[in-house]
Amino acid sequence: MEWKQAQTIYVEAKEQSQGDEDALTLWQQLIEDGVFYARLRTDWKLADIQQRMAMDETRTQAHDAFIASCDILARYLRTLDRDIGWRQDLGVDRKEIGDFACYIHALLGISAR
Repeated sequence: MEWKQAQTIYVEAKEQSQGDEDALTLWQQLIEDGVFYARLRTDWKLADIQQRMAMDETRTQAHDAFIASCDILARYLRTLDRDIGWRQDLGVDRKEIGDFACYIHALLGISAR
């Protein structure tokens, strides 16, 4: 996934979530799940082999939770007849979706300065 694509998906999903309290709650959950997974992904990269083995299940569960959050938000937005092209653009490849979580983490970190 390229930086520009991640930014576009992020902005589109955020915009489609505006104006509906439940959609905003689901958007917030997507963000929290993405940041949590991105932290684990970074920790895994820095860990030794034994630490990686110990964290593998948690990392996989966090990845699954982030993917589920993306899917849940998209399904809900579809019930509101909102554009979910961002979810289609995100695709189904686990690595790409994981990359998107890392981009979210980066976008939030950069915007917080």
